[in-house]
Amino acid sequence: MFREELPRNYGIDRNIWTGQIISTVLESRWEVKLKITRIYEILKELNKSNPKAHRDDANAHKEEQKTLISNLKKNSLLKKKKKKIVFFDEFAVDERPSIFYGWAEKNTGSKVLSNQKGKRKKLNGMIAVDTLTGQEYFQLKEKSLIGGCFRLFLTTVSFLCQKWI
Repeated sequence: MFREELPRNYGIDRNIWTGQIISTVLESRWEVKLKITRIYEILKELNKSNPKAHRDDANAHKEEQKTLISNLKKNSLLKKKKKKIVFFDEFAVDERPSIFYGWAEKNTGSKVLSNQKGKRKKLNGMIAVDTLTGQEYFQLKEKSLIGGCFRLFLTTVSFLCQKWI
């Protein structure tokens, strides 16, 4: 099932199989209840691996996001108390696709050039958005952003504080 089809084929709005999704499909389709840990054990026994497992986050609800931002902008308490709400997010832009999201036989090579050996060019980015003004702060670096994220955070806070003085 997980090698030939997508979760979408079973009415689940996702492209990536996770233990939870496999469990849900097994239960709803065939009335088979398995714990997620058991599913991963079975996959391991079948010599399957997903070397970079990750969360498959739910799709964003655009209307809920718009309502949240609208409410934040209208919140007079933030304006009176001179408080800011800033969202930060980090991301990466690569020159080659990443193909590791999927179950496969262990030790099988990819058929598409990928970053499995870390040889592609990659940019790490950080974006911050002021929820009240919509002003964006953006930074790209070739190296890891661990220190850069903190620097951008401090720079943004410093910049915002200067505007209030």
